[in-house]
Amino acid sequence: MKIVSFIIPTYHRISFLIQAIESIRRQIQVQWKPEIIVIDDDPESTLKEELCRQDQLQIIYLKNKINSGPGFSRQEGLKLAKGELIVFMDDDDFFTDFSCIEKAIRIFNDNKNADLSFVGFNANSYYQKTGRIQKNQPLNLKGLISGKTYFKGFMGRYNKPISTFTSVFSHKKLLESGAAKVEMLNDTVIYLLASSVGNVFFNSEYIGNYRIHNSNISETLSAEFIIDNIETKIALLGHINRWHSNRTVWIYNQAKVSIRYFLQRNDNLSQAPIIFDWIGRQRLVLKVILRLDTLFFWFKRRIKNFLLVRIGKK
Repeated sequence: MKIVSFIIPTYHRISFLIQAIESIRRQIQVQWKPEIIVIDDDPESTLKEELCRQDQLQIIYLKNKINSGPGFSRQEGLKLAKGELIVFMDDDDFFTDFSCIEKAIRIFNDNKNADLSFVGFNANSYYQKTGRIQKNQPLNLKGLISGKTYFKGFMGRYNKPISTFTSVFSHKKLLESGAAKVEMLNDTVIYLLASSVGNVFFNSEYIGNYRIHNSNISETLSAEFIIDNIETKIALLGHINRWHSNRTVWIYNQAKVSIRYFLQRNDNLSQAPIIFDWIGRQRLVLKVILRLDTLFFWFKRRIKNFLLVRIGKK
């Protein structure tokens, strides 16, 4: 029987965390058993006592000595994981399809010779304030695809799943990719690393809810974090060079997505100079197209917000 390790960084969100754990507990467990690793990023936390009440799942609890962020916590969880398969889950996500892990294992078993790095599904967005559930855009791939193809088209031709809890990763492939050595182990980096060493399989089903609320990690990102994220992706370009891809186009797609993501969630212009300073240090072609794209996107968003305010919808 396979062990599936669920690595869950957490910080001050006990009720969400309990719901996430409960959604793991409700999973059908015929071919596997869960190993739940909770990494608490609050050095002063009393969370351990609450988790003791969830002892039917034999939760492994680790507390960081200092507040170190979710990337560090995922690394600590990966060091402890014993499962053949890994799920990186945020504490505010939860499953609604309680057979999805079984489905992923069947896909791994049916594709034994396909050198799979991960099996990915889709998720809904769940708005905490209103309880509204919204389907995210469909993944624009289905079935088996080479890791090389996915890596080269990542965030350009091919969508990224909204989170990592919708994917089941091969532990062996993650270690082969060097994931255990990457400082910023976020969802984008995990998907890129995994696809760099093996093939991927996508199932279009929606298997859980990605919770949207005021304390989402994505809502509090700084410009410095976004730049570090882009630089981390660029550092993975050894794989792209090996495949003789167009470096400038790939960097443009990765930077564009990250910068737009940041601008969409930040109305404060005070951090914009940090973004434009980084753009200004790039090669001429990349600098020009990124600057134009960023300015166009920003002004387009400002105009949209202005119109929404005028008609009373914001």
